[in-house]
Amino acid sequence: MQSYINYLLEDIEAAKRPETPFETAPATDDEDSMEVHFAEVERWLESDPQHTFGHHCGLKAEQFPPSEKLTEQQMQQVIKVFSQLMYSWNMDADIPEEVPTERRYQLLVNIVDTKVEVINSGMLTIDYCTGNSDGCELGEYCPCKNLIFGPEYDMENFNPDKSELPF
Repeated sequence: MQSYINYLLEDIEAAKRPETPFETAPATDDEDSMEVHFAEVERWLESDPQHTFGHHCGLKAEQFPPSEKLTEQQMQQVIKVFSQLMYSWNMDADIPEEVPTERRYQLLVNIVDTKVEVINSGMLTIDYCTGNSDGCELGEYCPCKNLIFGPEYDMENFNPDKSELPF
């Protein structure tokens, strides 16, 4: 299997964007650059992405073996190179550190079939947190799982002790 992983790593490397047009912000003195930036932001806000990440980078989810067939080290190799690939496309995935390698691998491979808008200015972060741990893709590793909202957070019936207010 390692020989296949080596070929897969080469394919992932080849799928990197040839020149990363990452910019932290458009130059303020370049009016054309600003217009392109705002058009990009407007497109991102007003429309759903048309294509999957795989469409943009040329990879298919079928190229990635199931996690059960890989060793921990092989999954880590793929994760590292795939993360670099995403960065070359101005993308990142926000996956908590405590997520096990196998689940992290699966989440990243799923990005190939996720519709995304490729941007040239800034970073697009794929965030798995919806703010609700019910049905979350991160399962037991959802950061919202540990947030327990009891009656003291019921804002409809909130009645603070006025003596504890700072003003």
